[in-house]
Amino acid sequence: MITLLQNLLRKSLSPLTGRRLLTCPFCHTSFKLKLGISGNRLLCADCKEELPGSVADYRDGLRPVTLAVLGAKESGKSNFIAVLVEWIKQSTTEFEWCIWGMNDDTVDRYREDFYKSIFEEKRPVDFTLSGTTHSKTNRPLLFALSLKRQGWRPPRMIFLTFYDAAGEDLRATSTMAKVNRYIAGCRGIIYLMDPLQLPAARDLVDTSTRLPSRNANVEDTISKIANFIKSVKNLPGDQIPIPFAAAFTKMDVLLPYLPPDTALRHASKHTGGFHQADFDDVHGEMRALLHEWNAHAVTTQVERRFPTHGYFGISALGCNPGPGDPIREVKPIRILDPLIWHLSLHGFLPTRE
Repeated sequence: MITLLQNLLRKSLSPLTGRRLLTCPFCHTSFKLKLGISGNRLLCADCKEELPGSVADYRDGLRPVTLAVLGAKESGKSNFIAVLVEWIKQSTTEFEWCIWGMNDDTVDRYREDFYKSIFEEKRPVDFTLSGTTHSKTNRPLLFALSLKRQGWRPPRMIFLTFYDAAGEDLRATSTMAKVNRYIAGCRGIIYLMDPLQLPAARDLVDTSTRLPSRNANVEDTISKIANFIKSVKNLPGDQIPIPFAAAFTKMDVLLPYLPPDTALRHASKHTGGFHQADFDDVHGEMRALLHEWNAHAVTTQVERRFPTHGYFGISALGCNPGPGDPIREVKPIRILDPLIWHLSLHGFLPTRE
């Protein structure tokens, strides 16, 4: 009976699946969705990798959201992914959603390379290795996010694809073309920046604070990412039509030096959906801080190259452990905010003023 219903559903959706294109997160080629359906499985029409999904998920069309998590070395990308996924799991009551890994590779990698370090061994995740020498870095983490909907309608299925790019792989467009080609096909970018890379912010903290090595000019990396996307997609003009979340990490270190009424001291108001006023407060504060820290070159690159953008202040760990120091307690600051913003832009979460 179930098979009969699935076949009827597949036939009724054949016009939809015939038109819809899907980009493979493994080989980055695009193909018509109907060419990938093999029974109850979905395979890339080119590389034949199995993609997440079943026939029942196509009733609204497949809705993949590929998010590229980018940033310079030591910006905290791996820590961000580790805590983000765990905090999605812990916020099921507020958002009525559920997340799970869509294949064995994702489940095993997330558990061994991300979750285990922070939540079991109480230490930050190791630096991401370059995709030029470690092929595992180029494979995405594939998660399904199920969002409850009102009334009789079934949950909405979203496929979140996270790429954890090594910082050194963003230094040259030739390297991006080789190991990070997915960036041009992503639906959104979460670009993590360590504010302690900025000289003015660096001078604020006391001498006992552990500082990152100076390894990149943030504005140059943003420019290279934009130029790479423009080249691959053959875009006219210089603006990139991909939402860009500029998220400043490790804000727990700078919190003592910020005004007492800063929005970063308060819990996020994005509960059950996207809260526009809360976003505006944080976005405005972070933009003002960047100007105060003489980071005009950063805001110029973000705002001129990515017209749809937002500034965020976050912390994955809520602390800044030194070498060999354990993480006593994981207390993230606004870790979900960039994801919620992206999901709201794509219409997956409601917006409240």
